[in-house]
Amino acid sequence: MAMPIHYSGVAPLVAGILIAAGVVSALAGRSREKLLRYGLAVAIVGWPIYVIPFVTLDYSLREVFWNTSPGLPLWMRIASSWA
Repeated sequence: MAMPIHYSGVAPLVAGILIAAGVVSALAGRSREKLLRYGLAVAIVGWPIYVIPFVTLDYSLREVFWNTSPGLPLWMRIASSWA
């Protein structure tokens, strides 16, 4: 049974697809810089979306459960998103 994807995983998934499509089209000889730009933009926007569960202690994301606790100050919760 497949587990549903957490909302914070959608942006990296879309970014990966766009970047892969841009690389494949570049290797095929077609110039698709927009795909790479859009993919990188989605990846940059996806980082704050990924940090939100750490700040709000959304334990439905497994990494939040393993790397944070309610006693941590805000800056340490943000830092734990990199753990």
